[in-house]
Amino acid sequence: MPLAGKKDMSKILEKTVSSGGGKTVSGKVTVNNETSYEVSEAELSSTETLFFAGKKNKPQILIVHSHSTESYTPSEKYSFSHTSEDRTTDTDYNMICIGSELKKELENRDIESVHITKLFDYPKYDNSYARSCDAVFDVLSKNPQIKIVLDLHRDSIINSEGVKTKLTTTINGEKAAQVMLVVGTDELGLKHDNWRTNLKFAAQLQKYLLLQEENFARPINLRTSRFNGHTAPGAVIVEVGTGGNTIDEALVSVKYIAAALEALLNDYEKTD
Repeated sequence: MPLAGKKDMSKILEKTVSSGGGKTVSGKVTVNNETSYEVSEAELSSTETLFFAGKKNKPQILIVHSHSTESYTPSEKYSFSHTSEDRTTDTDYNMICIGSELKKELENRDIESVHITKLFDYPKYDNSYARSCDAVFDVLSKNPQIKIVLDLHRDSIINSEGVKTKLTTTINGEKAAQVMLVVGTDELGLKHDNWRTNLKFAAQLQKYLLLQEENFARPINLRTSRFNGHTAPGAVIVEVGTGGNTIDEALVSVKYIAAALEALLNDYEKTD
C-alpha cells in the first residue's frame, strides 16, 4: 500500500487514444490546436512537395533529443534503474536508444541520417531546447541539404490518482506505443516565420502513420511555444509513447515511423 499522500506509480493504465477528435483535416488526419491561430483544412490536406528532400547518398534526416534522458517503464527485456523519475542518463535505455533504432531503421531503407547523441537536459534541465538548437544548427551548417529535423521525446500522462497511462495500439500483431507529432508556433513571440510549413509537413507525415494503423498516431498537437521548429521546414517533435510504455513498445513504433518517413520521401522524390 502506498504511503498517504504519495503517488502510486506501480500501477499503469493502458489505453488507446482515437486518432479522431480535434479538427478534421483529411480523412483521419486531425490536429489539436492549442493556439489562437486559424488553421485551414486546405493547407493541412496539402499534397505539395514542401522542400527538396536531398539526395540519397547524403543525410536527409537529423535526429535529436532535447530531453535526452526521458525514458520508459522497465520490462523483462529492458531492465534498468531510473536516474530520476522516468528518466535515466544511461543511453541504452533513454531516448538516445530510440533515436539509434530509428537511424538503423532508416538505413535499412537506404535513408541516411545524422543522430545527435548528447544529453541536453542533464545535469541541467533548464534551457535544454536552446542547447539542442545550437547543436542542430551546427549539424545543418555542415549538412545544408537536411530539411527534416525530428526531436524524439516520450510523453508523460499521469492521472489524478498518480497512475501512469501507457498509450498502445497493435500493428501487425505487435504492441506499439502510440505516437504524437507536436508543432510549435511563434505565438509566444519567438521568431518562427515558417511554422505553417512545419504543420503541413506534420500533416503529410501523419497521413502515412495512420495508413499503417488508424490509431497509431494521436492528433497533431499545435502549440504556442516555438520549441525548435524554426530550424528546418520539416522540423517536428515526435512523442513516442509515454513514461508508462516500455522500450519494447517504443522500438516497435520506430519501425513504422521509419516506414512513414520513407513513403513521404518517396512522394517528394517523384516531384524533385
